[in-house]
Amino acid sequence: MRFNNETFENAQDIVQAFSDYFSSVYSTSTNSDVTDFYDYNNVPIIHIESVTVDEVSTAIKNLKNGNISGPDLIPAFFIKDCAAVFAEPLTRIFNLALATNVFPDSWKNANVTPVFKSGDSNDVSNYRPISILSNFAKIFENVLYVRIYSKVRRLISIHQHGFMAHRSTTTNLACLSHVIAETIDKRGQVDVIYTDFKKAFDSIPHDIIIAKLFNFGFNEGLLKLFKSYLSNRSQRVLYNNFKSDSVIVTSGVPQGSTLGPLLFLLYINDLTALLKCGALLFADDLKLFTQVSSISDCQFLQEQLNSVVRWCSTNCLFLNISKCKIVTYAKKHQPIVYNYVVHSLRLTRVDLVKDLGVYFDSKFTFSHHIATVTRSAMSTLGFILRNCKSFNNMVALKALFFLLVRSKLEYCSLIWFTSSKKNIDLIEHVQRRFLKFLYYKTEGHYPPRGFCHETKLNLFHVSSLEDRRIKSSITFLFNIVHDKLDTPDLLSKINFLVPSYHYRLSLPFHLSPPRTNVLYMSPILSSCKTYNNLCKTVDIFNSTLTCIFTEINL
Repeated sequence: MRFNNETFENAQDIVQAFSDYFSSVYSTSTNSDVTDFYDYNNVPIIHIESVTVDEVSTAIKNLKNGNISGPDLIPAFFIKDCAAVFAEPLTRIFNLALATNVFPDSWKNANVTPVFKSGDSNDVSNYRPISILSNFAKIFENVLYVRIYSKVRRLISIHQHGFMAHRSTTTNLACLSHVIAETIDKRGQVDVIYTDFKKAFDSIPHDIIIAKLFNFGFNEGLLKLFKSYLSNRSQRVLYNNFKSDSVIVTSGVPQGSTLGPLLFLLYINDLTALLKCGALLFADDLKLFTQVSSISDCQFLQEQLNSVVRWCSTNCLFLNISKCKIVTYAKKHQPIVYNYVVHSLRLTRVDLVKDLGVYFDSKFTFSHHIATVTRSAMSTLGFILRNCKSFNNMVALKALFFLLVRSKLEYCSLIWFTSSKKNIDLIEHVQRRFLKFLYYKTEGHYPPRGFCHETKLNLFHVSSLEDRRIKSSITFLFNIVHDKLDTPDLLSKINFLVPSYHYRLSLPFHLSPPRTNVLYMSPILSSCKTYNNLCKTVDIFNSTLTCIFTEINL
């Protein structure tokens, strides 16, 4: 492993190098005034006087099963198996912590596991720290989280999709995809600035976190409790059964905790309030965008980027300028090109960017994404076929395929599944190969040439990937209409068709005639089109998903 221009081969030296790197990003107290750009006037005071045994029992039940334990070496399965014994004494401890506004010191120690991100796997800087905490601390954090989240959720920006119930990477990308599809269909262009913050979760100062919590209405007792929660935290790195020296954590929120992500959302929440351009967040992944028809539109987007830079300066976060990217989405021969800058340094302009796991190309075709996931899925399928030759259990083989291969082919499929037939056939080819293997395992030979793919699907009780994408599309639309997804931006894009007269059969959604098929690259519009085409006899407002899928034989 490499760190600071040195190469380490001894395991103890490697684990210490990880510890030195993780601690090098910590900042110290700023003691500076924090300007909050979000209007929190008249917010209710947030306080927690005590918790109940039922709340603690629920939190214990919600612990993830497993034998992983924190520094106290008490695994989750043991606590869950003895929940009836632990619930009452833990409730007393939690209420004592709330009464004294002190978070137990022994629960502030963490074992840190390095998790590889991307790039050179021998470079220590390409790893992120994930904290393994005491399971008792996780239970207390879960109880606090449920109480606090219910109070602050309505104050969190609608543009934030990370760590938010009923929002996801799909909803984030769907919002952007709609803007791009709609603009390209009108012969326009969209400029998107993809930003990257340096070690955002690890470097935010604790005193600014507390100031932000005050702005959200946390009462004095909770503020003291969170000061205690954040102060005097320690961590040590575990790597191949070796341990580093313990270090004091002077900034940031613990990754791997329950409260850490929520604290970060509250920290960054006011950023989008100062922006007048399009903006989307997924935790610390921020993208700015606007439709461009002249240089003045580019200058406007530059001004918004400058506002982000000023916010970062005030809030002690820093942009990793070398990792910030610009993509111009257009199908023009000569799009408007503008050099966006941060601190006089020009941002890199690219034709391809990986956004939340999906490759977006400047022509908005998703060809590269589909080729990439197909190669990856085919490679994984090859691994399964090579290592499972002796398997005769069809259920086990299908489970492996669904978990390891199909999941890759279906990640965020709503965003890209309206791509060309050629690309869709590439995706389906992976499952075709797997079904041939299953046929061989059951019949002793491969299916004859020309053997119907539909027959193989029925034989092994497997749905086609196309049918599954259609179900996913309809489910997505159904959840938006029935308020099961918290996405007001997407709901506002749906045009409900209200006929002047009552007809026995009427389409629920109005779709304006597109200039090109690119418009239906919008996930929300393509979902409406799919529903109109397939579900003409089913009322989406008064039917269940099961009834809808039964009606259209899915």
